[in-house]
Amino acid sequence: MPARASTHHEASHALTEVGPSATSARASAHSRDASAEPRLSPTRTRATWKPRVGNEDVDLFACARCGQVYVGLGSTAAGVETDKWRSVIMQPPYAGSPCPTCCGEAAAPVAFAPVQPADVGYAVNFLGGMDANRLVLSWTIGAPKPQLIVVKTFTGILQRSLSPHEIAQRSAVFPLADEDAYCYCDLDPCEHCVASCKRGFAVYVVCEDGSALRLPCGKWQ
Repeated sequence: MPARASTHHEASHALTEVGPSATSARASAHSRDASAEPRLSPTRTRATWKPRVGNEDVDLFACARCGQVYVGLGSTAAGVETDKWRSVIMQPPYAGSPCPTCCGEAAAPVAFAPVQPADVGYAVNFLGGMDANRLVLSWTIGAPKPQLIVVKTFTGILQRSLSPHEIAQRSAVFPLADEDAYCYCDLDPCEHCVASCKRGFAVYVVCEDGSALRLPCGKWQ
């Protein structure tokens, strides 16, 4: 019996010594995690310069018989040019896309009306700052209802048809990454300042009433 009592006392004493040490180790590890540099978003741009893209518009075509809309993609490779300041300008491959055939005849190019978003009940905003950069297109109740939206970016094209939820909310979100997510500052929302980070972006909207809109992505464009 004395032996058992002695063993229990030693075990209890050992636990008393180990407990605080383990707690201290966990606290130290937590402190290291808290002081570690925060992880950057994988969609955050690594570009150290302002991306640029040519002035060519995206080509869209519509069939007069069935109403099918086609987006011209052009060749598989984009061209690259440099200006006198050695700034790289991406030349999109979709410029001058060949006219597709539908229902036995050539589809007609869609003629977009260049308008300011506010003049037709639309708004183009950039949210999320550097780590969650995204373009949000919204429209009012009285605006022409969009059927198809295409966004021209620095690196290519974003296209989507609208879900019932987006139609009910009257907004569509286009997540951006890499060069397309470039922004001069981390303001959320973007204030469309003179830096004009998204200069070259454009939004093309094919509406249910047959109209087509070309919306610039900044008040300085």
